[in-house]
Amino acid sequence: MTLVATSNRAPDSLYKDGLNRQLFLPFIDLLKSRLEVVSVAGSHDYRLDRLRAAGTWFAPLDAPHRQGFDALWRDMLGPEEESGAVLEVLGRKIMLPHASGGLVRATFTSLCSVALGPNDYVALAAQFHTVFLDEVPKLTPARREEARRLVILIDALYEAHARLIVLAEAQPAQLYPAGDGAFEMRSADWLAEPA
Repeated sequence: MTLVATSNRAPDSLYKDGLNRQLFLPFIDLLKSRLEVVSVAGSHDYRLDRLRAAGTWFAPLDAPHRQGFDALWRDMLGPEEESGAVLEVLGRKIMLPHASGGLVRATFTSLCSVALGPNDYVALAAQFHTVFLDEVPKLTPARREEARRLVILIDALYEAHARLIVLAEAQPAQLYPAGDGAFEMRSADWLAEPA
């Protein structure tokens, strides 16, 4: 019998961080002992082509843009399940229920309306190569702390060469046009940079 199987993960990374992964470890050992593992990774990451073709900023928050954002998430996720992830930062746990491998999807509220800081965003950027940020609202001076957190998050992702896909109420320049720390955000600049 000949068995050929493909995965976007090496055997030791299969079902990584999965619930009761220890029950899966004997299967990984069996795969490694009975099969020849061949890496076919090339220099070209075809997922980036899909990102470039789809765009990285979906606005406004309407049905067509929601559909495009959701479809890109499903396309990038592929056959993988959302297994979720937990980030541990300075003794605190950040629960990310919509994650798989190097992909994570979170709402603006869950990442920017809570007490997270630079260390949290750096840890997020280190663990995930692509972040889908959902439901980013227009911000007013009364929400300057949330705007500041969004800028810190984007900077951390940019520095780590992680990709950011956004579903927002407006284009970047219109998200926080006035008030303390008003900014013009980068949207797709780092898609062309190597990961």
